[in-house]
Formats: sequence, C-alpha cells, structure tokens
Amino acid sequence: MNGKTIRRYALLGWALIFGCLLSCQAQLSGSALAAVKAAADAGDPAAQDKLAGDCIRRRNFLAAELWYRKAATQGFVHAQATLGEMLLAHTGLSTGQRPQAAEAIGLEAIKWLTLAANGSNTLAQAELAGVYFNGQFVKPDLLEAYKWGDIASKSPPSTPGSDAGRSVRDAASMKMSFDEISMAKQRVATYYSHIPFIREPPEPSWVAQIKLTGVSGPVNARLAIINNQTFGVGDFGILKVAGMAVQVHCLVIHDKSVLVNIAGVNRARMLMLADDTIKK
Repeated sequence: MNGKTIRRYALLGWALIFGCLLSCQAQLSGSALAAVKAAADAGDPAAQDKLAGDCIRRRNFLAAELWYRKAATQGFVHAQATLGEMLLAHTGLSTGQRPQAAEAIGLEAIKWLTLAANGSNTLAQAELAGVYFNGQFVKPDLLEAYKWGDIASKSPPSTPGSDAGRSVRDAASMKMSFDEISMAKQRVATYYSHIPFIREPPEPSWVAQIKLTGVSGPVNARLAIINNQTFGVGDFGILKVAGMAVQVHCLVIHDKSVLVNIAGVNRARMLMLADDTIKK
C-alpha cells in the first residue's frame, strides 16, 4: 500500500460517515426536531451530536460543524471523531487554501481524532494511523501508525475503520525493522494496560463522582451499576456529573470492578466496588 492509498482514508472515513448519515436515517421534522433542538440548546451533547447529523442530512455543513464542535468540547466521543474527520477532509478537498490555514485546520483535526481514538472510536483510530503514516500535519511516525492501526484492527471486521486500520498497520510494518515493530507492539500493550508512555494531565476532579455501586449476573452476562445506571459490556451511556452530561463506555466487568472509558479523560479508568457494597 503506498502513501496515496493511505491518504485516501481521510476522505474514505468522511465518506463512510457522510454516506451513513444521508442513507441510514430520515431527516428530523416537526416535534422531533424541536425536541432535539431544545435539548441541544440546553447543552445536551447527545442531542447536539444528533442535531449535527441532521444538519449533514440537510447538507448544512457549517451548522453541522458548529453542533459537532459543541458536543465534542463536552467530550462526546462520536462528535469528536466526526468533527476530526470533517476537518481533515476539508484540508484535502479545499482548493486555494493558504498553507497556514490548512495546517491550523489539520492540527485541530488531529486533536479531535486523538481524543476520539483514546475514547475507543475505531474510525478515529484508523484515521490517526493514516495521519502518522503519511506525516500529515505531524512528523511521520511509523510506530504510532502501527499502534493505532493495530488497535483499530482489533475491532470486529464489520466496524467502520477496522479494515482500514489493519491495512495501515501492515503497510507500516513493511517499512519497519524487527526492533521497531517490537517497540510498536509495546505501545499497543501499553494502551491496553492503560499505563501511558507519555506524561498525561491529571484527571478532572469530577471523575471521582463516577462510582461503581453494584455488579450482578453470571460471568458471561455481568451487569454493572454506575451512578444508578445499568451497563453491560460494550454499552455506552450518558451520566449527569457535576452538572454535565458525560459519556461512559463500559469495556470490561469483573466481580468487584469495571473498566470504563470516560469522555474527556485520556485513558480508561478502573472503577472499584466499595467494600461496604460487596455482598458477602
């Protein structure tokens, strides 16, 4: 796979999102549109994300970017990924754009894609792999290209971005030495063990308000109660925390703990069941 093929994933990722938004759902109308708009105006990131998708279906891309940006700023992972895809595609499609302007847009795109990739968005992970492979607005980094491509490839094959990530990983590995591949694999392992290999900023104080209060069910069908909301493995949910709507993705449920991704937090977090809530 050559660089031009990898570069096309930026447009491919946006094409997948754009095509799905146009074909998978009908435009909102009447009371449904009014309800979503009211919730979006009130600051609900899920509603803002949904309204942005409706703007795409109406081909009002400026309004879509505005609403995606509002939701992304609140840590809504899908909005972060889609906004990143939109901005990156914009740098590839625009003509007559000043290099400084294109670079600013590209760097913002990478910021949102990085947040979404760390929030387990497969398409953002694959897109980020292509960005590092090509050195698009960043220094080329085959180790990061391999890492994000490999992480994306571990999602089910039907997941948008899984195949693209695998292709970028394989293309990167063809240019890497054995030692470099070993180092890249270590980065992948570091990602999954949730021990950062770079210094991360401290977690927001409101994260401490997200608590695991119960675990039930058999090993193969466990359920976790987080802030009075029930999650199964793989479930997404919106929790009200410190006056904000925060997206939580449940990754793994153990007997006395649960591993989650929390929007706005750079790495997964283990929530432990308090001793006084553990049933003897």
